[in-house]
Amino acid sequence: MVGITFTRLVFEPGSKFPTFFSTDELFSKGKYPDVLRHQAMIGGIERLTEFLNRSLVGTQLKRHSDYKVVHHATNVSYHFGNCSHSLAQIVQNPGLSKNLLNAVRYGKAAVPASVRLGVLSSSVHDSIKALEIGRLVVGVLHDWHCNASLEDLKSGDGIEAFLANSSQGQPVVLVPLDGRKGVRPPDAAINWLKYLDSEKAAFQLCSIASNPLYSRHGLAIAILAKANGSIFITEPDSFPNFRRSWFVGLDLGRGGLNKGKILAIALTNPEGSLQAYWRAIKDKDETLPLEVLREGLSWITSKAESLEADRHLYLIRDGLRPHKEFLDSYYKALSNHDFTLIEYSKSGSPLIHCAPVEPQPGTTIILEESLDFTALYPCTSPQHGVLTTPVKFRTPINPNGHSSSDIALLLTTLCHSATLSYQPSRLPAPLQWANGLSRLSYTDLQFSGWSHRAKKLVNLAVQ
Repeated sequence: MVGITFTRLVFEPGSKFPTFFSTDELFSKGKYPDVLRHQAMIGGIERLTEFLNRSLVGTQLKRHSDYKVVHHATNVSYHFGNCSHSLAQIVQNPGLSKNLLNAVRYGKAAVPASVRLGVLSSSVHDSIKALEIGRLVVGVLHDWHCNASLEDLKSGDGIEAFLANSSQGQPVVLVPLDGRKGVRPPDAAINWLKYLDSEKAAFQLCSIASNPLYSRHGLAIAILAKANGSIFITEPDSFPNFRRSWFVGLDLGRGGLNKGKILAIALTNPEGSLQAYWRAIKDKDETLPLEVLREGLSWITSKAESLEADRHLYLIRDGLRPHKEFLDSYYKALSNHDFTLIEYSKSGSPLIHCAPVEPQPGTTIILEESLDFTALYPCTSPQHGVLTTPVKFRTPINPNGHSSSDIALLLTTLCHSATLSYQPSRLPAPLQWANGLSRLSYTDLQFSGWSHRAKKLVNLAVQ
């Protein structure tokens, strides 16, 4: 068996060894040369195979043909308030990004909600720009047939009264920042974030350095989600009890200045909306021991039961379990609950292609049902000619007897849920939330602003 991996090597002038640079550091967004586009390189595999076969003596390379391909793009639906589209329709020309943005611009919210948006306009040097962002977001919410109002909180003198009044909708505070993503906000802004966290208030960050004509729909989606609404819902066809299930993501990350790992466990509903989250500081080990799983999962399931009892739980763990993370620990941690465990690995999968075009999202490669892993192409790449890196998954705890194709359909649907953006992700919604919450810090605030949801933070690191 021969495996071929595409690798980009960068040599600085005079250097004999490659230097690591990210693609974004080397090239402007969308300006990748053809040599870095997978579709242009795939033809070289045929020539390499022919060369090897001419060179090999006594044996020949043969294509592996013992596999099954399943396509799920026709089995996933996007539901807006006024229309529905299959995923297969969404990816047609001119492409998913443009088609989905068009649907988001002109659709109605599948789950409308009422929002009171308050802007801390005096927290930045350009208060007029901050208020303009707020007005544009409220305009988008009106276009989606949501009730929305705007209030200028200025320097925040009346913020207590604003947060206390939910009679006309969910209060959400828009916190404008002068800097861009990844830059630590000034102390004054951080003090506001700490205050809003302490008040269990919903808030949303935005940068006045960004063009709101491009960012307003993304901001509106995040704000609508914080008010329990959603611009669209993705749903799988013929997946049993999808609407009667809870979804739980488990991920380990490194948040802020903590020396150990941060474990985040996120609870989402079928729409992909965050319902509750539990975060724990633990040691540097990747293993999730019984005591950690028991504490985290028991808290999460108690919140799920308080929202709606007797739903099946689908646990999606980021990465594969280390050898000392036993399945028995999950059974013990969830001894009184019905659950399915899915291990979801983002690395170690070969590229999937369907010459001469990119595979449709939801394309699944099943080698044999008896084998551990199934490969999945969850979403298309926004870059023309670039293939999304596939994922692989396995379902070691599967009481409902789902086939690999069933689980692939479920994961594809969750990868296309509306979370903080309308764009799909390689991560299913529960893992998107867990991944973002595990990295949460004052230099990574993308997933901040959810203190109005049930949450718990514990320190389990060995002192």
